[in-house]
Amino acid sequence: MTEVTGKTYFMDIDGTIVENLSLEELEKHNEDPDFIQMLLPGVERFFRYHINEQDIIIFTTARSEKFREMTKRSLKYHNIEYKNLIMDLTSGERYLINDTPNMLYHKSIAINVLRNQGFGDTFIFDPEF
Repeated sequence: MTEVTGKTYFMDIDGTIVENLSLEELEKHNEDPDFIQMLLPGVERFFRYHINEQDIIIFTTARSEKFREMTKRSLKYHNIEYKNLIMDLTSGERYLINDTPNMLYHKSIAINVLRNQGFGDTFIFDPEF
């Protein structure tokens, strides 16, 4: 049996963990040093019950670099720890390409959630259980 290690989550921000705001709204809120974006439904529960100390979170976003501090402030407010915050991506499709020891064990898993709906009953299949 292979040693179980932490998982790596590449997770979008806008429309996934917080509401997807227009560029105009982001610009307006970026001027407010106290602005905090609230988490969408189910997101707090997901982080509390599904993310372990061994897990790594890498946030991805199409937000431009000028919104980095505002984004970090909201994540810190909600006590969401992460390894990296990758900004300035396109808002188009994103692909995760990974190797696997055999085609029965999928090391790459993609989960799509409806924009601004939160995580709800999002289920992540874990082959270890």
